Amino acid sequence: MIDSERYQIKYEIGRGAMGVVYCALDTLMDREVALKVLSLAPGLNERDIDELVARFMREAQAAGRL
Repeated sequence: MIDSERYQIKYEIGRGAMGVVYCALDTLMDREVALKVLSLAPGLNERDIDELVARFMREAQAAGRL
């Protein structure tokens, strides 16, 4: 769920297998950010969801180190 009070989505940057990336304004930090929203396909089992979330978190951690 996106915190709609903190982030104001400006436009879509792109889509991929894992989700959608938006250009957004982080109103708390007053800066533009890339905001990725994870998309879960219907019918995924719990194991697949756990793997996708773990991959998403690894990607976020790697990006945060840049």
